[in-house]
Amino acid sequence: MPIALAIGLVFLLMVDLWGLRLFGGGAIDYERFGDIGSWAQGIGTVSAVFVALRQIRQQREDRRDAIHRQEIRERTQVYGWMAFREEDHGDVPGWYLFFNNLTPIPITGWAMTVCEGPAGPVVLSPDVSRFDPIPPGFSRHRLGIPSGRIIEPICRLQFVDMAGDCWERSSSGRLDPIEEVSVSGQVIGKRSSNDDGEQGRHAG
Repeated sequence: MPIALAIGLVFLLMVDLWGLRLFGGGAIDYERFGDIGSWAQGIGTVSAVFVALRQIRQQREDRRDAIHRQEIRERTQVYGWMAFREEDHGDVPGWYLFFNNLTPIPITGWAMTVCEGPAGPVVLSPDVSRFDPIPPGFSRHRLGIPSGRIIEPICRLQFVDMAGDCWERSSSGRLDPIEEVSVSGQVIGKRSSNDDGEQGRHAG
């Protein structure tokens, strides 16, 4: 729309230079202003330049946004969930916390809450102070809680990424930015930028 308005304005100026009026006649001084075909060609060239510059700018913005999203994805691929392990797996029976950290560094600042079902109340907040940082790759921790305490655990893993930003990822994979991460009432990380990341999305 701005380009169309600019073209229209240029056209009106050219009409005025030619001595034409929207209503009534007017003489054109071709020796002074040239023929109308040349002016029309010039306007078309200018319009094409405007369109090309706008497309280049949009492509740069799209490329920058894509790079930014990829950077966020690479530093937030951390997943946590709970599962009950039976004796037939060779483990001590009980509830375990499982992690899959696909980032290249350990996650040192993290906390977790566990809800009963997708919309249920918080039933567990593990004492993460007794756990090590989440290392790259797959890891697990046994929780000393009764087997019947939880039926359908939904974990919400809060963590600080390598850039200092704070996130919450549910065990379903949903990732949302959060303002801070705290453990036992002590803030261990605060949001340091305006990344909105993959808010409301499921990261792959």
